[in-house]
Amino acid sequence: MIQKLKYGEPMLKVKYIEDESNYEISMMAILINLSYDVKEDILLEGIPLQPMKGTIVGHTTVPHIDKAVIVENYEELAADPNVFDKFAEAWPQMYTLRPEERFKGLPFYHAEGEFVHDGMIYIDSNCIAQPHNLGLHQNHPRDIDEYHCLLLGAGAMQMFHEKDFDTKFREMQMAPGIVHDVLFDANGGYQWHQFQSFAPTVFMGIHITRKKAD
Repeated sequence: MIQKLKYGEPMLKVKYIEDESNYEISMMAILINLSYDVKEDILLEGIPLQPMKGTIVGHTTVPHIDKAVIVENYEELAADPNVFDKFAEAWPQMYTLRPEERFKGLPFYHAEGEFVHDGMIYIDSNCIAQPHNLGLHQNHPRDIDEYHCLLLGAGAMQMFHEKDFDTKFREMQMAPGIVHDVLFDANGGYQWHQFQSFAPTVFMGIHITRKKAD
């Protein structure tokens, strides 16, 4: 099953892929393995891409994909010197969608996403047109496993003991194609965290709904 996602248009060409064999990737693209439940590797020329990890890949045929998302036009976007201005023009400012104080006045633009895999996975994307931090937060509106993949630019996911920038205890550097490590503990709890952009940046959010215990 191949599902074309419309949320990021006209800037992003994104597809969700599930249970597909011999999937051809021509131009360089960003591929994220979303096999969070089955935990099946994606083999790229025999080399495993582990679940909830991403990479830049092209000019290959993938033997089997359990679940994945692919940004097909990565190569085109990365070559465009005006790409961040175009994202800012195409997407609404985050503060108009979510008027939280941490977003006020930021050049932060957001494309509302789509649910896939029977509503269990939600995929959206964001653009920060200037280097900036996005503000510390700990909880989320839904009970989710939260991941992010960098699509363009340079940044880091940072973790803090308290709602205080001076309490940072971990920083996970991110480049295009990189999905950071888990942000939550064995009980599903989050520390204070934020995304920090070091350059104009586009990143994808991946929210996996947690199943309720029987």
